[in-house]
Amino acid sequence: MNPDTAIRNGALGMVAGGGLLVVAASMGPATWRQGEAHAKPAVAVLVTVLLLGPLLSAITATTTRRRVPAVVAGVGAALAAALAVATAAGEATRDGLAPGGPLAAVGATLAAGGWLVVALTVDRPAKFSWTPAAAGTVLTVLIGWLGPVGAARLAGSGTDARTVDAVPTADATAPPGLSDAWQATPAGPVAGVAGGVALVRERAGVRTVDVRTGRAAWHHLRAGWSLAGVGPAAGGTVVVGLWSKGDRDALAIAFDAATGDRRWQREVDVSTVDHQVTGSADLVLLVPRGRAASVLALDARTGERRWTWRPANAECTVVSAATTDDPARDDSVAVSFTCPGGRRVSGLSTVDGTVRWTWQPTSPDAGAELPPRGTAPGGTLPGGYAPLLVPTAGGVLVADGATGLVLSMGGGRPGGSHPSGGRLAASSGATALYLGAGQAVAVDLALGRERWRVPLPAATTPVAVTAFDGVGFALVAPDRGGPARLVRYDLDTGAVVTDRQVDDAAVGLRPAPATLLVTTTTNAVTALR
Repeated sequence: MNPDTAIRNGALGMVAGGGLLVVAASMGPATWRQGEAHAKPAVAVLVTVLLLGPLLSAITATTTRRRVPAVVAGVGAALAAALAVATAAGEATRDGLAPGGPLAAVGATLAAGGWLVVALTVDRPAKFSWTPAAAGTVLTVLIGWLGPVGAARLAGSGTDARTVDAVPTADATAPPGLSDAWQATPAGPVAGVAGGVALVRERAGVRTVDVRTGRAAWHHLRAGWSLAGVGPAAGGTVVVGLWSKGDRDALAIAFDAATGDRRWQREVDVSTVDHQVTGSADLVLLVPRGRAASVLALDARTGERRWTWRPANAECTVVSAATTDDPARDDSVAVSFTCPGGRRVSGLSTVDGTVRWTWQPTSPDAGAELPPRGTAPGGTLPGGYAPLLVPTAGGVLVADGATGLVLSMGGGRPGGSHPSGGRLAASSGATALYLGAGQAVAVDLALGRERWRVPLPAATTPVAVTAFDGVGFALVAPDRGGPARLVRYDLDTGAVVTDRQVDDAAVGLRPAPATLLVTTTTNAVTALR
C-alpha cells in the first residue's frame, strides 16, 4: 500500500469517526448530561450541528476526488465544532449541552481535520482501502472518546461527592408538637432547608441532613475550593452552591435536592465574596453580601446566564434579595442595597433584570440595627446585619423607621402600613409576626391592622422568629443566662400553644416539612415535632 492511499483513506476514517462521535453526542447519554432538563437538547442546535457535521460529510463523501466539496465539508465540520463549543461554553467538561459538549466538539473538529487532509491530497494517486479507513475510524473514535473522559476525570479529581436514593420532599408545614425528634451536630451551620433535607455549609462544600431522621444524606465537597454560598431554588427542588478559588475562579453547581444528583455546572463571573443564594420558580440569584458587586441571575433548569444587575451608583453595596411567596406574582425580585444617601429597595424583572421600581425609606433611622444576639432579618453580613426584607404573599415586608409596610412586587406600591412591632419579623400568608420591646405582635398585612399583642417571657431578649402554615415561633434568651425559650403562637388568636426550654446556645429557627429545626452557635441541630 502506497503512502498516498494510507493517508487519504486514514483521513476518510477521521471523517467517519468524527461523524460517529457527533451522532453519539446528539443522542444524549454520551454527553454526560444529568437531570431531566439535560435530556432535552434544543432542536435548532441539534439540526444545525448534524447538518454541518456528519450529514454534510455523508453527502460529499462520494466526491472526494474534487477539492471544493472537501473544503465545503471541512468548513461545515469546523462550524459544527464551533457551535458545539459555544453551546457548552461555561460548563464543566462532563456537563456539555447535547448535542454540543465534548464529544460533538472533538468529533466535528477531527472530521474537519480529515476533510482538510482529503482536500490537500486530491491530486495524489490513491485507491480506496478498508484497512487504513477502518484504522482511522477506530483511532478517531478512541481519541475522541478517551480525551473527554480523561479531562472529566482530571476535572473531577479532588471532589468528594455522594448521592442517595430520593429523600421524600414536601412543603414546610407546622409540626404537630414541639417534642424532640432527633439531635445532630454537623460540621457546619445549617444554611437552609430544601425539600426534605437541611443544607449544612462547610468550608469546602455542602452536606445535607435528612430532616425525617437526622442522618446524613448527600454531599458535595471540592478540595481547594471554598463554598461562597448555598441555597434552595425552584421551589426547594434544586440546591445551588457557589464555589470560589482564588480571586477570579467561581463555579455554580445545581443539585437535585432529593438525591444530590448534579443537574448542571457553570463557570460564573462573580465576585468571590460571600453570597446569598436564593431563587424564584425558574431563576437562581447569586447576591453578593455587603459588597459593591453585581447580582447574577441564572436559569434554574440549565444554569444559563439570564442577566446581571448592579446599582447605578458604583459606591452602593448590595445587601440581600427576596422573592414573593405568591407563585402567581413571581415576575419580580426585590433587592436591598445601601448607598451613601441611604438604603434602597429595587424591584427587578425576572425576565431581563430591568428595574421596575425603586423604594427609599423616608425615616432617617431606617437603616440596619445590630441585634444583641441571633440572626437578623435578611441574614448576617460580614460587617453587620441586613435590614428587614421579608417575603410575603405578593410582595416584601420592609421597615421605614417605626413603620412597617408591604411593597408590591409588581410595581413597588407601598401598602398595609402599620406600626412596626420590632426588628425581628417573619410572615405567613397575609400575617406578619414581630418580636421586640418585650412583646410579640401579629399584623394583618392586607389591612395594616394589628391582630394581637402578647408579652414575651419576662426578662428575655428576642433571638429569632419564624412563621409558616398559620403558626408563629419565637426564640428568646434569658437576660441573666440559662436555657433559651421557644414559644409557639396561634397566628389567628395569639394564644400560646407551647412554651418550652431549648439549648442555651440556640440562635436560629428553620422551618421544614412537619418539623422545626433549632440551630445553635455550636452547630448543634435539634428537630422538634
